[in-house]
Amino acid sequence: MKRIENSDVLNQSLLQLRRLARLHLCFKNSMFIFLWLLFSWTIGFTADRLGETPLWFRFINLATGCILATWTMICIIRGFVCQTRSLRWLASQVRKKFGAKGERLLGIVEISVRPANTPITYSESIFEAAMKKVEEEIRLLPLERTFQSKKEKPVLIAIFLLTLVPLSCLILHPHLALNTTQRWACLLYTSDAADEGLGVDLGGRRII
Repeated sequence: MKRIENSDVLNQSLLQLRRLARLHLCFKNSMFIFLWLLFSWTIGFTADRLGETPLWFRFINLATGCILATWTMICIIRGFVCQTRSLRWLASQVRKKFGAKGERLLGIVEISVRPANTPITYSESIFEAAMKKVEEEIRLLPLERTFQSKKEKPVLIAIFLLTLVPLSCLILHPHLALNTTQRWACLLYTSDAADEGLGVDLGGRRII
């Protein structure tokens, strides 16, 4: 019986889907890593402008950002190792995007990946005809659109808006940005929080 391994069209299409899925996972989750860390920095910056933030608050803020970023990194690794290696998962993503054509591809994949000793309950000629139809359909599908989603736009907008805070601060008040970054990234840094009118000296104490 003809299986996916013997179909150049389906093999190439699934390999293309795997590459696209990995690129998408890296891009999407990298955005979230950047978002979590940027959000944590922005909270630290805002809190420092309101008053002297205690060590416990800085620790919780930094730890939360790092935990979320680490979890997102684990999602990237899990996607590479598990999800994108699964032909069923790849075909299911095509079904989500393209409906019936993806459903037929998923059906072919599920039959093809069954163990060899599984009893055959269908006609081989019908299966091969269905595979040939799927090959014709998959050639015409814009597979590069499989992982495009409108749900990512809010994330991009949030990143853009959050980026404006440190960027404007860096341009208008570089000493505030440096002070916040030092206090946010290193809990052992004992500098006071600088404000718009008061800087800090080389020892990290406020200049009155």
